[in-house]
Amino acid sequence: MFEQILQTASLVGHVIEDQSFDSLSQAYFTAELIGTKTPPQYKNGGFFVFSNLRAGNYTLRISGERFQTEEFAVVMPLAPPL
Repeated sequence: MFEQILQTASLVGHVIEDQSFDSLSQAYFTAELIGTKTPPQYKNGGFFVFSNLRAGNYTLRISGERFQTEEFAVVMPLAPPL
């Protein structure tokens, strides 16, 4: 008998102003996880969440009108077996 366990994780981010450290409203930025077609859920206070991610390598892109686009390498590791 073959049993497969699908492991998923979530990626949570927080976008802030670089000088004042104030949270940036979702109206002013967009978060994109390259390698997925799933859009993020935005939360109050500059937070965003990508859910149900499989292990792998992704690129997180944060862009907006008032600031320079930033890209970050994200590695979602496979959890060790139980």
